[in-house]
Amino acid sequence: MRLLMRLLVIASTLLLAQGQSSAYKPGVKIRVTNKGINYVNSVGKTLARKLLEQLQFKDIAGKQDKLEYSLSNIVITGLTGPETSLVNNPDLNAITLSITNFGVTLSTDWWAKYKLLFIPLSASGGLVASVSDVSLTLTVGVDVDPSTLYPVARSRGCTVSIGGVKFNFNGGTAWLLNLLKGVFENLARNVLGDKICVYVNNFIDNDVTKKLQDFKMVAGFLDKFVLDYSLVAPVNFNSLYIETQHKGEVYWKDDLKTESPFTPSLIPSWTDNSNMAYLWVTEYTIMTLAYVAHTHDYLKYTLTPDKLPASSKGYLNTTCPDSVCAGSLLNQISTAYPNSQVTINIISSAVPKVNITTTGLQLTINGAFELSVLTPSGSVQSAITSNVALSLSATASIANQAVTGNVTNFSVKLDGLKSNIGDLDQSELNTMIYDGINMIVIPQINAIAQAGVPLPSMKDVTLSNSKATFLDGVLVLSSDARYKDIV
Repeated sequence: MRLLMRLLVIASTLLLAQGQSSAYKPGVKIRVTNKGINYVNSVGKTLARKLLEQLQFKDIAGKQDKLEYSLSNIVITGLTGPETSLVNNPDLNAITLSITNFGVTLSTDWWAKYKLLFIPLSASGGLVASVSDVSLTLTVGVDVDPSTLYPVARSRGCTVSIGGVKFNFNGGTAWLLNLLKGVFENLARNVLGDKICVYVNNFIDNDVTKKLQDFKMVAGFLDKFVLDYSLVAPVNFNSLYIETQHKGEVYWKDDLKTESPFTPSLIPSWTDNSNMAYLWVTEYTIMTLAYVAHTHDYLKYTLTPDKLPASSKGYLNTTCPDSVCAGSLLNQISTAYPNSQVTINIISSAVPKVNITTTGLQLTINGAFELSVLTPSGSVQSAITSNVALSLSATASIANQAVTGNVTNFSVKLDGLKSNIGDLDQSELNTMIYDGINMIVIPQINAIAQAGVPLPSMKDVTLSNSKATFLDGVLVLSSDARYKDIV
């Protein structure tokens, strides 16, 4: 019974751990639908049955006053049920777990010694004990530790009913013990009835809370960033789903205190509950990522020959009689600096602009552009400087337990051009920059985007039937889940 309670309560509560009163709008929202809750119930019941069948008990020995006793070779010989259900309880801001038709039969060897005055009396034998028709109703709510913003499990009610307890003794004194077994059975039923809820309440308030600390409320990615999933509003229990709201702000890994100067917008309503779980990621979350990346000089890039693929190593040469290179695309640089190599530097000059629409994600990065030349003598000469605006369009999907992206289109615009190599044909320069970004930068951006941002995860749980939907101001990710080998 203890193991059953533990498995079912942890399985149900892990997905529901939320709640903090605040007027703060969420940057990220998570919804677990009834389909997901029912699957949690199925997983908990299946796991409980499997683990009970494999459960091994240690021998029990003790001494109380003049009585010494031991129980050894304890084995489960029979299981009934259990039948379980998980139902939202909006009135108590909680979820109610009901267990019915649970029974277990155990066999064990027993030994006892009792000192009557100066005479030691001992006996031993076997015992078959069974508990049947056990019903338990447990209501679990979730609060938030204000100091850590982590979930804290709380029992909001527990009732238990035990249909029957039966003992069957064997051994030399079995005839006497079996005459008294009715007394033992009633005593055991009363003790179990009193103790189960005491144990369960303590288990919920302490053990489950400790287990919930393993639920990741932050997620690191790209080695430099941390996404904060801290809770910012009470959990919403209703008849269709359980919904949680999270901060959804990105921080620099080595600076978790500096806040971004943005606030989330209101997340639009959503009526589709056909998947087990939904995740809303707002523009706010992407904007905080852009802010942190810019303020910590993460958005800078230097394109040098060593970063080119083998097939394009000569692209940055200023002289290339039989191929395409910087010199053939920009004649002035070939004339001014023959037999040299070009280096391109781009660094953001402002926080990138983020816009999520029904067509996808649009990102505009404004920056400073410099084209310099490494001459055969080893000197570096600045040839061209300009302002640059790089606009990217991207889509998103779910893969490998993470939100991944892919750049589908981009454009480049130069402004404020300054040249140290004479008058330039800006269209030629645009072509060179566009080709370089398309050949080198975009594949590298896509490689980073494919690594993705990790989703909230639990051990042994994988996602399936996942999809991404873009709305104005928000990306909605929907998915079903599967606990290893349990459909």
